[in-house]
Amino acid sequence: MIPQMLELIDRYGVDGFWVDGDLWAVEPCYCERCRAAFTARTGLAQPPTEPTDPAWPVWWNFTRESFEEYVTRYCDAVHAHKPGVLVCSNWLQTFKNPGEPKVPTDWISGDNAWVWGLDGSRCEARFLATRGKPWDIMLWAFYCSHGMGAAESPWVAKPVEMLEQEAAVLLAFGGNVQVYENPGGLRNGQLIPWRQRRWGEVGRFIRRRRQLCQGAGSVPQIAVLHSETHLRATPTGKNLMWNVDVEPVQGAVFSLLECHYGVDILDEWALQPRLDEFPVIVAPEQDRMSEAMVEGLRAYVLHGGRLLVSGAASLERFGAEFLGVTPGQLDESRTYHVPAGDGTVPLFSKSWRRVETTTARGHGQIGLTPLADERLLPHPAFTVNRVGRGAVAYVPCSVFRDFGHNRYPLTRQFIGGVVKALAPRLDVSVEAPACIDVALRRKGKRRIVHLINRSSGIPNQPNNGAIDQIPNVGPVRVRMRLPRAPRGVRLAYESGKPEWSFTPRRDGGVLDVRLASVRIHAALVIEE
Repeated sequence: MIPQMLELIDRYGVDGFWVDGDLWAVEPCYCERCRAAFTARTGLAQPPTEPTDPAWPVWWNFTRESFEEYVTRYCDAVHAHKPGVLVCSNWLQTFKNPGEPKVPTDWISGDNAWVWGLDGSRCEARFLATRGKPWDIMLWAFYCSHGMGAAESPWVAKPVEMLEQEAAVLLAFGGNVQVYENPGGLRNGQLIPWRQRRWGEVGRFIRRRRQLCQGAGSVPQIAVLHSETHLRATPTGKNLMWNVDVEPVQGAVFSLLECHYGVDILDEWALQPRLDEFPVIVAPEQDRMSEAMVEGLRAYVLHGGRLLVSGAASLERFGAEFLGVTPGQLDESRTYHVPAGDGTVPLFSKSWRRVETTTARGHGQIGLTPLADERLLPHPAFTVNRVGRGAVAYVPCSVFRDFGHNRYPLTRQFIGGVVKALAPRLDVSVEAPACIDVALRRKGKRRIVHLINRSSGIPNQPNNGAIDQIPNVGPVRVRMRLPRAPRGVRLAYESGKPEWSFTPRRDGGVLDVRLASVRIHAALVIEE
């Protein structure tokens, strides 16, 4: 491919490459050359052929490393031939490919799913903002309801509001947006005027947000650990992108967002130097994280941090003394009920560790039925243990995987209760409908609270992935501790005037802002 890239530069003045079919298409190769290289690098005589083989992660990571070497070669060749020409490899260094971004691409990009893509953007934005490179996500301007290329489900243009909603998540984190258009049935480059008018409206929506969003940084509140060490130890199949297990991380992000916390996603490479910045860190069933990360999190708690860990195996990883419990029976593939909201919620976990408290405080009890006060077992639903100046909460099951799979509102309420017990006083709190995502950002002397409405005005069903006629939702209340009264509070992007007050206290004061509703994407701008 390198000769073709260099020819395009020299003959046609191409100044950038967005290389598709890379990470998402790569699987192990069993040719003689790759087998010999695998043996030379690992000492293993033969590569495994099944993902159930204990050596499969070694083979899968050999494939990943070989792919990274391949991308590095064509990046280096292009940069050496003509400095300033930009190179991107589709989906490399994105959410499903965590770890230090060593490969010398110039920016990070991926094309989002053509339908049901909003959740993907919610994770990508929060992760890509930590990579230290420019980034964008490509939004498909069209979708279908029943699978790519199905004759009975032809491609159709997305509603404008659907694209604006998808873009808002990315823009709030300072990302760029590109839109992929394929008019379908026309192969002569002809544009369709009515569709171009739609994309022009989306472009205006994006440009209005550029000045405030670009160049802003995070206001750290909750970091969700997305361990590259854990991911690389747990591949579920051959493919470098589609066969990675990210469901617990997604479940943590989605549940915390529904509780209106500000969430950033960081791998070990990004989190280790920033541990002390975050009031709360969540490690969602990341039991194969590195020993350095375990030690870093222990020290983080000792010095005042608040850590939430989940999963039966996390007890062995962090130690019973650190968690303040003694291990009891380990149940396999079991459902127990835990208290949540005004009732209980069933949680399924492939491994569920019953524990008893030593120094930790137990919260609730696991139950055998939905009854809140009968047939309960003498084991807490979760625990909170004071360690040094900080605290660690422990949920002894795969609660975040369960939420990622089922999305039960009561599970979200249970998780919200765990965070409240662990960290009852955070500097920013938001009350709003569950469909509103929060992004906490800062630019210069302005604090920015992005509010993104994920709802739809039409039923969102398995045979209908469209988002359209988005209704206003609210009310919204934001409370924020500040060192002094702000110079002003205004609403960006949407109509409406926020009502606000400031209550002085000995250590500064509390700003209280109320907003009637959010349409798609609004931002409260607090001028310090």
